[in-house]
Amino acid sequence: MLETANIYVEYLTVWNWLKVILPALRLYAREQSGRQCRCYIFDSTPVALWLARHWGRIEGFLVEKIDFQIADVKDEQGLSGLSWVCHKNPVEIQRMILNNPDFISFTGGLDPHSFAKAYLAKLPVIYYSLIGPQKYSETGHVAFMIQIVHWHQRRLGHHSLRVDLYVIPRLWMKELQEYAKSYGGRLCALGPVKLWRWKWAEYKSRLSNVNLNLIKALVRHKIFEFSVKQGRVENKFYFKTDIVRMLTESYGQFNLDDPQCHSDVFYADEKALRLKDILLYFNSVTDPIDEKKYALLQKHDLAAVALTPQSCLVDPALVPVFRADAKVSIDVPSYPAKASREIKSLAVSLAHYNKLRSYWRQFLQRYNIKLYTSWLNCEANTMAIADALTDVGGISSIYQRSYKPGVSPQLAVGTDIIFGFSNRDCELQAGSGSQFRYYVTVGYLGDNRFDVLRPRASQIRNQLLTHGAKHIIAYFDENTLDDGRWFHGHKMAQDNYRFLLEKLLFNSELGLVLKPKVPGTLRRRLGDINRLLVEAEKTGRCFMFGEGSIFGSYPPAAAALAADIAIHDQLACGTAGLEAALAGIPTLLIDLEGWSFSPLYGLGDHVVFTDRDSAWRACEAYFKDPLAHPRAGNWSSMINEFDPFHDGRAAQRMSRYLKDLLEGLRAGEKPTEVMEKVAERYARQWGKDKVQRGPRYDVHLSVGESLNRKEVRL
Repeated sequence: MLETANIYVEYLTVWNWLKVILPALRLYAREQSGRQCRCYIFDSTPVALWLARHWGRIEGFLVEKIDFQIADVKDEQGLSGLSWVCHKNPVEIQRMILNNPDFISFTGGLDPHSFAKAYLAKLPVIYYSLIGPQKYSETGHVAFMIQIVHWHQRRLGHHSLRVDLYVIPRLWMKELQEYAKSYGGRLCALGPVKLWRWKWAEYKSRLSNVNLNLIKALVRHKIFEFSVKQGRVENKFYFKTDIVRMLTESYGQFNLDDPQCHSDVFYADEKALRLKDILLYFNSVTDPIDEKKYALLQKHDLAAVALTPQSCLVDPALVPVFRADAKVSIDVPSYPAKASREIKSLAVSLAHYNKLRSYWRQFLQRYNIKLYTSWLNCEANTMAIADALTDVGGISSIYQRSYKPGVSPQLAVGTDIIFGFSNRDCELQAGSGSQFRYYVTVGYLGDNRFDVLRPRASQIRNQLLTHGAKHIIAYFDENTLDDGRWFHGHKMAQDNYRFLLEKLLFNSELGLVLKPKVPGTLRRRLGDINRLLVEAEKTGRCFMFGEGSIFGSYPPAAAALAADIAIHDQLACGTAGLEAALAGIPTLLIDLEGWSFSPLYGLGDHVVFTDRDSAWRACEAYFKDPLAHPRAGNWSSMINEFDPFHDGRAAQRMSRYLKDLLEGLRAGEKPTEVMEKVAERYARQWGKDKVQRGPRYDVHLSVGESLNRKEVRL
């Protein structure tokens, strides 16, 4: 039996070096004389790393930080490391957790009509933070490190050696140890590690969001609350709660007066669900209600509530700031004194869930809310909102905002209704473990903007043509993070932009329209490559959409419609490419990471490329003679699988559906009867295959199983 040759450490401290890692290295050195002991560190304190390196040099140990980028990590089949993070790891880890006796015994007594069990099943596989200290408590982070260790061993040529991975203790360690064993490794626990709540960089990031306006808002709100209690001031809210409304969140896409841009209420329609039928809640300090937003809210008769004082910068008398009644009792689960850590954690999580459910129940009752919709399918908290809706006799819904390539419990939702692009996504949701009553196929939500975007796109195109461009490329990029080990790093963005910008600067007939997902940080993320972007913009043949507070304000179609051909560089997030194709623009996909399992590969090698050079050659051939290359960027072979309608009316269908639900609830009908009636009406109009009954407590599906479809009867 081979002994451990290499040791990997998640987080090294001086204490762990002296008490755990150094003794382990010495033990191995005694047992395997002549073989150098190696210790690879993922993260550490600066002092611990310095000490370990110098001490290791004295005793003959190799100690170094493991150097990798997520784009480099691939399995034996060449699959992307990120695909493991988002899909395979969560599926395998969750399956083991669901079979854990503690999980089974704890959840066995939960109300089967609530989403509590689905909530508890999703929590262990959610990535709350890809780069912050919170990752040191996540099961998924350990699973990914196991994959990285396996990849690193192959890269070093140590295929036959077992390894030890020392990690900070967390929940579900037995399951994680079994997972590590399946890859020939051993998972060991470090001693307790006390981490700072935030790194200094994160401190600075949080402090940068604290400005004088936010401090003033908090102080002003406290004074206002005191004055209200004293009877000195009165509320002057511009809306009343005497009518039943639908609730949704604001997420940095306000844009009420610009139909070309993304909007948190894009589905609002005067002929269906109107703005006056909606209540919008704000909960972000980076995009609070300010004077400009307040004026728009009043203008459009759109009700709004802030969840915190910091998310509302206007007079507190004008916009309500919701506070739940702290005196309302919350059900706190009990457990035996000798219960396992997992049982205790489940009890704490369930108590938090009950608190959220109570919070939202009070909110819904105070503001007369009976309907809810959201796009936050990766959140678990929306399940508590859905149960709170059930408590008040309401209906919850989730709508699809982005294309997803495969099954993952991270996508699991608990809701009454899901609005999605196509029936393919219905299968994906059910296989991911989602609990829902109805899946409603509406088409690609966002196609309503295509026609209104054409004048703006035409203006941009003419601007580029005037400066000499004859062939125009639209390029979409996803966001990147400073730490490229755990998510797309800046180097990937820099390499992609360098490639295209150098082509533009070399070719005076090339034009470029850039549509970054997060434009506000792009120039910083590009580093030295921003110099090329500035030079390109000076030519007049390069245009970049830079609007947007959290995400870009303009949709991908705005850039695509100004171009001859579009390029999207990631199959992990293929929404921008899909939108460009639905807008009728030839669209190429470049897969540099290894997402070969993605259904998008079915589009063929005239659409999906695995390197930049081959994609560029396809562009050149298309520019030279488009008629001779009709398959270049052509999605027609699969377009109906992504959107069976592609008629520009997806948002309209969703709006009409929501309006019908709201009208039934306003009439006092039972939620189940309203949902059944509206589903039948939709099926008659758009086809019985466009409404599927889901597994909502009637059929319990485990992750990876397919949905036994039941169409709504006509």
